[in-house]
Amino acid sequence: MTKNAMKRRALLILAVFLWSVSAWGAPSPASGDKTPAASGDQSPEAGEPATFNEGIQAWSSKDYELAYRIFQANAEKGSPQAMTALGYMYTMGSGVAEDFTVGMRWYRMAAAAGEPYAMYALYELMHAHPEREAHPGEAMEMLEAAIEKNIPMACQEYYQVLLQEGKGEDALEYVKKCAEDEQLWAMTAYGAALGERESAAEAAAGLELLKKAAAKGDAAAYYVAADMEKKRGHVDEAKRLHGLAAKADYAPSMYELGRLALDEGKGAEASELLLKAGKNGSWGAYVLLGRMSEKGKTVKKDPAAAARYYKMAADAGDPAGCNELGRLTEKGSGIAQSYTNAYRLYALGAEGGNGEALYNLGRMEIYGLGTEKNEQAGLAKLKRAAEMGESEAMTALATFYMEGKIVAANRGEALRLYREAAERGNPRAQFVMGEQLKSDTDREKMEQALKYYEKAAESGSADAQFALAQCYSDDHWHAPDLVRAVKWYNAAAEQGHPAAMCAMGLFRLDAAEKDSEIRAAAAMIDRAAEAGYVPAEYTLGLLYEQGQLGERDIRSAVIHYRRAAERGDANAQIRLAGIMKRGDYGYSVNLQESFRWYLAAARQGSELAQCNVAAMYAAGSGVDKDEREAFRWYTAAAEGGSAQAQYNLGLMRLRGIGTWKDAGEALKWLEESAKSGYAPAQNLLGTLYSEGVVVKRSFDVAQRWLQAAAESGSAAAQFNLGLLYSYSPEGDPSAAVSCFEQAANQGHALAAWYLGSAYEEGRGVEADFAKARQYYQLARDAGSRRAVEALQRLDRKEKEPRRDAARQLPPKP
Repeated sequence: MTKNAMKRRALLILAVFLWSVSAWGAPSPASGDKTPAASGDQSPEAGEPATFNEGIQAWSSKDYELAYRIFQANAEKGSPQAMTALGYMYTMGSGVAEDFTVGMRWYRMAAAAGEPYAMYALYELMHAHPEREAHPGEAMEMLEAAIEKNIPMACQEYYQVLLQEGKGEDALEYVKKCAEDEQLWAMTAYGAALGERESAAEAAAGLELLKKAAAKGDAAAYYVAADMEKKRGHVDEAKRLHGLAAKADYAPSMYELGRLALDEGKGAEASELLLKAGKNGSWGAYVLLGRMSEKGKTVKKDPAAAARYYKMAADAGDPAGCNELGRLTEKGSGIAQSYTNAYRLYALGAEGGNGEALYNLGRMEIYGLGTEKNEQAGLAKLKRAAEMGESEAMTALATFYMEGKIVAANRGEALRLYREAAERGNPRAQFVMGEQLKSDTDREKMEQALKYYEKAAESGSADAQFALAQCYSDDHWHAPDLVRAVKWYNAAAEQGHPAAMCAMGLFRLDAAEKDSEIRAAAAMIDRAAEAGYVPAEYTLGLLYEQGQLGERDIRSAVIHYRRAAERGDANAQIRLAGIMKRGDYGYSVNLQESFRWYLAAARQGSELAQCNVAAMYAAGSGVDKDEREAFRWYTAAAEGGSAQAQYNLGLMRLRGIGTWKDAGEALKWLEESAKSGYAPAQNLLGTLYSEGVVVKRSFDVAQRWLQAAAESGSAAAQFNLGLLYSYSPEGDPSAAVSCFEQAANQGHALAAWYLGSAYEEGRGVEADFAKARQYYQLARDAGSRRAVEALQRLDRKEKEPRRDAARQLPPKP
């Protein structure tokens, strides 16, 4: 038990003790004591000390020095009540210097004289500090002695002891007996127990008992009855019962009425009820008022008002109030920012048993905020807070275990803590569990991930809302659900989630019809960029380049690309590098800048950029030629899965460029690329197998790879397949012609020349000089010198039959 909790318990004991004395007068002294005056309004005899009741009056007037003297004089004359009062003053340091030893001695003297409240006070002290027992079990002996004196709070404590020991049946029998003795606390407790039974008759009996207890003055009974009615869905009856308790100034019922009004959106009514509850001792009402003001729930959002309410709770000793005020003080929201004051407030909250405050205290010690940095002390506090069920502490510990910070990395323990925190409703832990479980290969895990995302999203986690929206818009396992996707993108965007704002801007742009709608969509993407979401800068660059925000604006596009590139966006770096390399849109070619941006993106793992860096090193374009560097970057891209890089790496291995020749490695990378559908690799492999270069010649393998590339539209492969069919024993001249035609129609000069040759010589087709001329001309236009010679030869061939025919004509008459 914390010191504050002990003080509250001691004050309660003292309040009951003083009330009993003031109600009935001071009890008769123990045998052998002199009997004091019968009532406080009679003057004491000359030389007699002031009466105990006068001591109470001095205490009530906060004249602790006078009260102490009166209690001391009466205690020395044998008054057990005065001894009890002195015991309280010394153990609590109230009016005198704290001295547990002296206080315990006075309590023991009072208990020995038969004072039941001293007995109970001793139980409380020894229960909290077992080392103060004179012998084992003394605390329970004191409790049992107080019970024999029929002290209700002792009976109630014994009931709690039985429950804590797991003796539920014994506890129920005991509380039933106390209820039959018409102890109000027991009537309320037994009524509540009956109300939880499934039997309608027992539940009705419980309600009746609660109403009886309430009629006898226990307002708590109305509160319990109201709670039972609310659980049954009888909200109006619950309000009525809480109202009866509230009339008796029962603060918890005022608090509940305030919460009900808040749920109904009645902010002003809720505030009035909660303020009244707080003034009557329900300090949690101040905390709720603070949260209402902080979040703007049914009242005006006002951080300063929130801080004032939290301070009212903290000043009253409420641990949650201390924690909430500490949180605002740490942030400087509504109150002056101060890590030192925040740390002090968290310490008060933690001392009062608030798990979240203990977590915050540990967190500040770990990072050295408001106190000296002490990672191990802070870690110990986080572990204690987690043991108390504080989900934020569990989540923080899980993160440390996952990342191996402060503690040794332990993924299993991290996941256990994340899972437990998620089950307790922590949105951050639920989001992390979703991230850990999402999968494109395991549908069951993905379904679990969606459930975690949904819970976190519904609790307001913007990260989870964005993740859920992404799942609905592009889920490997389900058809896209754009309605739900937009719902969650919008929810996250409204919380200022930059990526969600960018996504919502694109959705709105897609649906925009008016200029104003286009501008609003662009403004949303721009806000995402201003919030630090770098991909939004790249997105704006694309939109300006493509003219989707009005007329094409290349200058603005490049500005946004450059901003994104300078902040590390690989896509923007690649786009900017391409513009500078090609000199697009009137920009001067700048190969050095192009290489610099490609290199920046390559270092981030972009395979496309790695390929370009390798190509520029190989060509000495924008950088000094370095074939070894080219080989290194092609290797990086190839290992990352780039089919283009695998092809180029195969070529370098095949030819010994930037490395030594290695036919086996060359074939491995070429086959990897070819399997990915990269036509140049398929064409090269087909050619190698066709010609029997570095591999054993194989018509079938050559045909398979060349056919695959040809079908994908590769003119070079179509031409090489034509050659395979033309010159292989297994070939087919007519199929060769078809392949040459496909390649020639794509502008392949050599294929056009071969077709011209086929039609000229009648190879695989009927000789046709007209078609031969047509294809030779295609080849000539594509730059083939051989086609020029072929056309000249064709001209000669066409002239010779005409000359022969002319010789055979009869002479003119």
